[in-house]
Amino acid sequence: MAAVAAGQRVPGVSGPFPGGPPLLLKLEGVIQPTRAAVQRTGFTVASLAFAGGSTDERRWLGVSKARTVGGDQPLDGKDVLAVVAPFTPNFLVVGPKDLVAQLRDAPPGTAVRVEGLVNQGSRTYFLRRVERDVAGVG
Repeated sequence: MAAVAAGQRVPGVSGPFPGGPPLLLKLEGVIQPTRAAVQRTGFTVASLAFAGGSTDERRWLGVSKARTVGGDQPLDGKDVLAVVAPFTPNFLVVGPKDLVAQLRDAPPGTAVRVEGLVNQGSRTYFLRRVERDVAGVG
């Protein structure tokens, strides 16, 4: 089911990647409600929109680690972020409602680790895992 959902195109979201199988992308960083709040966090910033939500609703991830997983990946994590950098939002996050909510509704300043499939025909990021650090712990 994940492969099917990741392979679907979302109207109005054009894709920067050539065709091919989805990439498994793991990102770590700090989530914030505005770009300004996340500017000095990590090596780059990724903007996230959420399927089914307002087109203006965004979260920003100050990315500290990015990597693709699996053998013979044509791009590494930083390459994927560089390819989507010119687009706004960088990714459209989709997946099970409770999983998407864990990322979308994370309190500002929460450290997160996410894993998902990036469809190479669009900028869709199909969430498979979200881990949130509790503030003040770890």
